[in-house]
Amino acid sequence: MGVKQYRCNVGHLSFSVMIGGKQRWLKFRGAKADEGFFSTEDVAEQRAIETSKRYLRGDIKCVGIYGEDDEGQSNVGDEVYPGEVVNGITTVQAAREYLVAEKGAKASELNNREAVLAYAERVGVKFAEL
Repeated sequence: MGVKQYRCNVGHLSFSVMIGGKQRWLKFRGAKADEGFFSTEDVAEQRAIETSKRYLRGDIKCVGIYGEDDEGQSNVGDEVYPGEVVNGITTVQAAREYLVAEKGAKASELNNREAVLAYAERVGVKFAEL
């Protein structure tokens, strides 16, 4: 697949995840107090990060995938923002309900279209029909 780089909203963040029945610590580091980074090509680590509460809340984001494409060409520096495309949601209210039920959003924070779309972007969700 490639190396995925993640960014968190604090300079230094460490948290544990269970991978293959064993506890593993992931450590985000950064030069700024409000930004830390972690890169990995380990698919199990990527999956653990992307299913964590911190990722689903938007505290951690994937900011790039780097490595080789299918033809062996380097794509280092090409940023790809993986996300989830949700079909069948055509109203802001339905999008709000989806984010509350599936992504841990607080309904009180999603009081208008802009707030709903901003939260969706932060957690990597795109509503295809909205």
